[in-house]
Amino acid sequence: GKAIYYKETGSKTAVGGFLFFVFTIVHDIIVAMGVLSGAFILSVGLVVFILFQAINIAARFSQAFFQIEKDEKVIKKLNLELKDHIENLDKKVAEQTRDIRSILNSLSQGIFTISDDKLQIDGEYSPELEKILNAKDLEGSDALETLFDGTSVSVDEQDQIRAALNSCIGEDSLTFETNEHLL
Repeated sequence: GKAIYYKETGSKTAVGGFLFFVFTIVHDIIVAMGVLSGAFILSVGLVVFILFQAINIAARFSQAFFQIEKDEKVIKKLNLELKDHIENLDKKVAEQTRDIRSILNSLSQGIFTISDDKLQIDGEYSPELEKILNAKDLEGSDALETLFDGTSVSVDEQDQIRAALNSCIGEDSLTFETNEHLL
C-alpha cells in the first residue's frame, strides 16, 4: 500500500501479482470446500505472480542501465571539464613561473625562495645571488649555511633563526610578527 502511495517503481505490478495470487488461493479454497465447482487454479496464480515479479525485475534493471548511461555521460562531461581546468591551471602556473623567472633575472639583488621546513634554496632564485655569494648551483643547498658561511653569526643565533623560520613557514602573519625579532 505504502509503495503505491509513494509511487515506487514496480509497486503496482507487485501488488497486482500478489492480489491475483491471493485470489487464486481463495478460489481454490472455495472449490475445495465444494461451494464452487471448477478446476484448481493456484498454479496459474503462482505463475502469474512470478511473471509479475520478473516484469518488475526487468523494469528495475532497465531503469538501472538507463541511470548508469546517464551517470556515465555526466562523469564524462565532468572529466572533460576537469581536464580543461587542469590544462588552464598548468598554463597559468607556467605563465606565472615565466613571469617570476623574468623578474628574478632582471633584479640586481640576491633573492631566493624556500618552500619546506628543511630551509633549502629552491630552484627559483635570482642569478645575482650566485654572484653575491660567489657560489654556483644553489638549488637544494641549506639556505642558512649558505648565507652565514664565513660570517660572525654564532651557531646559537643560527639555530634561533632556523627555529623562527621553521615556525613561520606556511603560517599566518602573526607567527612571523611574534618571531620577527629573531630575524
